[in-house]
Amino acid sequence: LRELSARVKVLLRKEERVLQLLQSDAPAKLFNIGIAVINLETFELTRGERTWPLTPKEAAMLSLLHGEAGKIVSRSRFLNEVWDGGESVTNRTVDTHILNLRKKLEDDPKAPEFLMTVHGAGYKLALTNS
Repeated sequence: LRELSARVKVLLRKEERVLQLLQSDAPAKLFNIGIAVINLETFELTRGERTWPLTPKEAAMLSLLHGEAGKIVSRSRFLNEVWDGGESVTNRTVDTHILNLRKKLEDDPKAPEFLMTVHGAGYKLALTNS
């Protein structure tokens, strides 16, 4: 029970750090990516008639990408800033979250227009209507 309690406390601290990242110097709480509207206060992404919930990690990733629009964000930077160092997660975790975001954000997740992969470097956000 003591170990379980310690692990829960660590997870809660990590989630608190993500929420602080979202509430701190984020460039905007409400912004567009293409026709999608991202609301970081309600953790929602709305595209057309459909609204998807965002996890705190997804919201933090979009906030970081939006703040660095057009610039490459490395997987290690995501791990450091969104996963608080990322000792227990791997680069594939970042890739999986990007895939989930593409499913919500892109018309065709297999041919993304906004969440671009920069092979060997990371990801960048290409904004057209922000």
